[in-house]
Amino acid sequence: MRTIILKYKTQILYLICGVATTVFNIIAYYICYNLFRIDNVVSTIVAWLVSVLFAYITNKTLVFKNNDFGSLLKETTQFFLSRVATGFIDVAIMYAGVDLLALPGTPIKIIDNAIVIFLNYIVSKYIFASKKEKVGEPYEK
Repeated sequence: MRTIILKYKTQILYLICGVATTVFNIIAYYICYNLFRIDNVVSTIVAWLVSVLFAYITNKTLVFKNNDFGSLLKETTQFFLSRVATGFIDVAIMYAGVDLLALPGTPIKIIDNAIVIFLNYIVSKYIFASKKEKVGEPYEK
């Protein structure tokens, strides 16, 4: 079991941080929309911004353990642009599945989230991982 955990440590940490980011997003939305009575779209944007910032910090420091702040501006820009890109993919999948194909929303959202999380992982690994990890060598033993 220990061998499996060590082998997939990055993926496990990403999953844990991803769940925390999702929960963080829902809580931020709830506070904005229900407690402060902020408009739905604005609450959604605020929650997205807060959760993407949380994801950035956890991905950089906990998941990929990249504490090199020399390329901070480049990494930050790439990370936020990638999240905007996957945000558009999220909307496109939901629009195509629910509005165009008239499929049920919840199953499409589950599939959509799996796709977006996978894409976010790939992009985050590219942005934060060391050069060794990017070419397939183990990140941490």
